[in-house]
Amino acid sequence: MGESNGPMGKNKLKNESGFTLLEVVAVLALAGLITAVITSSFLQSAFTQRQLAQRTTALILGEGKLAELLNEAELDTAAKFQEPFNNYSWSAQTEALGNGMIAVELTVKWSGGDGKPRQKIFKGITWER
Repeated sequence: MGESNGPMGKNKLKNESGFTLLEVVAVLALAGLITAVITSSFLQSAFTQRQLAQRTTALILGEGKLAELLNEAELDTAAKFQEPFNNYSWSAQTEALGNGMIAVELTVKWSGGDGKPRQKIFKGITWER
């Protein structure tokens, strides 16, 4: 007579298959590790993108303000930029170089996404008028 599983199912068939608890735990641990790495990479990428956007904005604002200062279209020496860029501020210093030339140094300041202060310095030369 052949083997019988009986009412309690004590005898197992030789072709029974499945995953062991150890294999399931290993796969879950690996999936968790991969998820953590991907999440960390995404967060770092988003932070870097925000910083780059802030620097690009400061560069555009600074170049425009420097052009205004060099062409004497701006008479102030410090102010905040207008909305929606009021979290950026600027200050300018001039220095007479002689021979009718004037050096202009413009500093644009803003607060980074991490709360640390940032700044970009622009320099230009113009003629006395």
